[in-house]
Amino acid sequence: MNNYSEENAQRIIKFFQAQGLTDFAIAGLLSNLDCESSMISNNMQNGYEKKYSINDAEYTTRVDNNTWSVPAGFPNAGADFDTDKVGYGLCQWTSAGRKTGLHNFIKSLGVSIGDMDGQMKWIMEEFHNSYKKVFKALMECTSAYDAGVLLVTKYEIPGSVINPDTKEKTQKTRGDHAEELYAKYFKGDDKVAYTNSPLVSYTLISPNRTSPRNHVIDTITIHCVVGQVTVERLGKIFQPTSKNASSNYGIGYDGRIGMYVEEKDRSWCSSNKDNDHRAITIEVASDSTAPYAVTDAAYKALVQLVADICKRNNIKELKWKGDKSLIGQVDKQNMTVHRWFAKKSCPGDYLFNRHSQIANEVNKILNGQEPTPTPVTVIKHTVAKGETLSKIAARYDTTVDAICKLNPIITNPNKISVGWVLDIPAKASDIPSTYTVVKGDTLSKIAKKVGHGCKWQDIAKVNDIKAPYIIREGQVLKLPELN
Repeated sequence: MNNYSEENAQRIIKFFQAQGLTDFAIAGLLSNLDCESSMISNNMQNGYEKKYSINDAEYTTRVDNNTWSVPAGFPNAGADFDTDKVGYGLCQWTSAGRKTGLHNFIKSLGVSIGDMDGQMKWIMEEFHNSYKKVFKALMECTSAYDAGVLLVTKYEIPGSVINPDTKEKTQKTRGDHAEELYAKYFKGDDKVAYTNSPLVSYTLISPNRTSPRNHVIDTITIHCVVGQVTVERLGKIFQPTSKNASSNYGIGYDGRIGMYVEEKDRSWCSSNKDNDHRAITIEVASDSTAPYAVTDAAYKALVQLVADICKRNNIKELKWKGDKSLIGQVDKQNMTVHRWFAKKSCPGDYLFNRHSQIANEVNKILNGQEPTPTPVTVIKHTVAKGETLSKIAARYDTTVDAICKLNPIITNPNKISVGWVLDIPAKASDIPSTYTVVKGDTLSKIAKKVGHGCKWQDIAKVNDIKAPYIIREGQVLKLPELN
């Protein structure tokens, strides 16, 4: 270890940063590449140079010229690069399958087998194909140590990891070295030591970001997505470079948290670069119409995430006065909103009107108290013959688990009885009491628009509409009680 050149290390860092890898992931990768090859892309496995009387450069040239084979008199004599079982390159690829893949890929690029950029591109090819699960786990690592251990155990897999007598020592060596490299390249004395939230369950880094941010994190900016989306869907929205948009974090309608821009980097979110350089931006799944309400699960996750961000970035108190003139005066107000920087309604009135509440609940957590539970809006549902919890959950766009939590009568999710009246979690938006008929409406279409388990038969009943159920454009209909 530590025999690598600074030039190669910097080259590797820049390449994988451009691919969107996190700092922890890159530090873990650097550790493994250093241990495997000293970060030298034409490195032939130590021991074979003397054994076969050939050096790194000669071996590489002969592979490129298709003149290499294991010399006569040795086991595996006549084997070519793909099958000679000699470790090679940055990762010391050894098995026939992985060396064949590398060889074919490099030939398709028209470069030498020892080309560093070509090998780094192949690493990304492996991550996106043969090692998808490993790459996903790598991007979710919350420390350089974990990234180093993951890669040696699941990606490099040297003999010392396969051997149970040396596995633990090898893992510790790679993890410790990853921490050393992280401290050197990503956490130097002249750099701010940024971390990411451990609450994240999904990561998809957006290319739409500025790295690094130029200001310490001292502000929180909450946005609404305008759509009840998942964290996966939001991540995909931020992938096209043509979008010119991203956020540090996103919260799905189910309360899961995604990361799209690391905290060390500035997201492109609030139509103001100065704000985004100092702020952590959070997109929250919301209704697609005003007031852009969010689900209870998303709201609770938002409070927890903001509290975590404040703790890790030494923000002692979250402050909100709703005063645009205080932008940048974080001693008086350290929350901002998108509508202050652009002609937008973001974050929607639902979240905007709750900024004081959010600040209060976050501050309770920062002071060691639990936040006040957010009231849950519910719909009453009477179980009918043939219904199951999964069918009921699908009908109301919720989950079986959410229904069970609201109904202690359910002791077994697979067993419910006809006639039970269940509380069903509704969206946090206001449930309407009336509806104005538009052209093309039918009672069935209206029921679907209203949602919340509304039935057209109930609309007909409360409005005393009889068969053939005729309604008129402009007619104001009463809606049945849905909660």
